[in-house]
Amino acid sequence: MVEEAWIFAQALLRQGESMGECGTHLLFYVKFSTLCSMAIVITLDIMLARRKMKARDLAAQVGITEQNLSLLRTGKVKGVRFSTLEKICAALECKPGDILDYDFVAESETD
Repeated sequence: MVEEAWIFAQALLRQGESMGECGTHLLFYVKFSTLCSMAIVITLDIMLARRKMKARDLAAQVGITEQNLSLLRTGKVKGVRFSTLEKICAALECKPGDILDYDFVAESETD
């Protein structure tokens, strides 16, 4: 997971793109993925950075509050409705697998 984030960051830098807000998203992703013990990892921030979209804009398009989107981004939710996931994927033009991942290491640590 962490390695993927750094590879993504390096690819952006090679393309000459600024790491401004994207760098913040990647930093959050790295910190969250290393501290989280849940096997399901939410990579929504990476997709937001790739699409150069702000969380506020995504929340408005999906029809959820910024607070609820923040809870989802940080993994502090126990579940997400398929209808909400569908709207997020439509807004970001991605698949569910682009914003959700499974960390085998975290799963084995919880056993």
